[in-house]
Amino acid sequence: MPKIIIVSGIQLANNPRVVKEANALSEAGFDVEVLGAILSPEAAERDEQLCVGKAWRYTPVVDNRNTDALSRLRWIRLRMRSRLAREAYQRFGHCSVSQLGYAGPQMLRICRERSADLYSIHLEQALWVGCELLKLGKRVSVDFEDYYSEDLLPKDRLHRPVVMLQACERMLHQQAEFKLTTSESLADALQEAYGGDRALVIPNTFPWKERQHLDGKQLDRQHPNRLSVFWFSQTLGPQRGLEDLMAATHHIQADAEIHLRGNCSAGFREQLLSSAATNYRDRIFIHRQCSHRELISRIAEHDIGFAGETAYCPSRDLTITNKVLQYLQAGVPLVASNTSGQREVQRCCPDGVQLYEPGDAKALAAAIDRWSDADVRTNAARAALSIAETEFNWERTSAKLVKAFTSALESAG
Repeated sequence: MPKIIIVSGIQLANNPRVVKEANALSEAGFDVEVLGAILSPEAAERDEQLCVGKAWRYTPVVDNRNTDALSRLRWIRLRMRSRLAREAYQRFGHCSVSQLGYAGPQMLRICRERSADLYSIHLEQALWVGCELLKLGKRVSVDFEDYYSEDLLPKDRLHRPVVMLQACERMLHQQAEFKLTTSESLADALQEAYGGDRALVIPNTFPWKERQHLDGKQLDRQHPNRLSVFWFSQTLGPQRGLEDLMAATHHIQADAEIHLRGNCSAGFREQLLSSAATNYRDRIFIHRQCSHRELISRIAEHDIGFAGETAYCPSRDLTITNKVLQYLQAGVPLVASNTSGQREVQRCCPDGVQLYEPGDAKALAAAIDRWSDADVRTNAARAALSIAETEFNWERTSAKLVKAFTSALESAG
């Protein structure tokens, strides 16, 4: 049984793509281990739930749950190492994997200790691990979930080891056994930047069978007869299109309410509400995060999904965010900003996805109003659900994923 080590370095609950990969490969008969990290004790329970009943193993190379003195000392040392690495970059331009996270050196150590037939690389700090493994003659695949060296706002990129990320991306794109990514647009951009074969596109789809978890409840909506617009992410923050949505409340004609789900600071909550139309401020509801299992039900109780990504950097323009495909999975049509990645989805489902230009609040309001008509909205919901069933589902996507791993391992003899 070939062994695959998936190298991530963050919490499972924050990386559903890794969880889906581990599930698909273990179900296909591979021996799978995932290297991650438990940075938030509060999220550890969700990590544990994701591992229940699975054939693959989860190894947190950093575990911040333990409260004994030695464990706390290790955690302090990791944080100090990361802080010093960031300061060294800001002062002297010295690049280090510790600027990207806490788990890079630990993951490399475990990869060197445990022999695997293939190492599957995910996320920024794992790119460095993948390059070190290539230097050791190990067989590596890479999943470019984002365009890491072309991510973040300009002010944040000042503190990011971009040159190191570009070097890692180039080496992995040219030398990995195979490459995966999330959109056609991103696959094209990576090939143009680094040459080599084009990455195989594995969209961030979700299992169709998860629809069996739909509970049919309305726990978020306050007024069932109002049009309900929904957005979610781990965190509510700037540059995620929420500014557009608040500005649109000044122009929406439909009787509507807005629901946002994710962690939100008191300061940003006040900022959002103050920018909304006065008559909408008591129609904007912010909900806590929920489990992945429950999320499809909470999406499905709403009428319109919102995905207002702003193309403030190439990565945000080129990728297709999870929420877009989760709206479709739940049978909810969506209004999305006109980015390269989201255009790909709209071309596949023109009746279930409307696009608007980022920053155009009137166009966004008009798109929302267009689906205030129940018949039009019903047809849009059918289109969204149909494309999820026939195209954008993990059952279909995972077959391509497993084939890529199988072919690479078979070619090794």
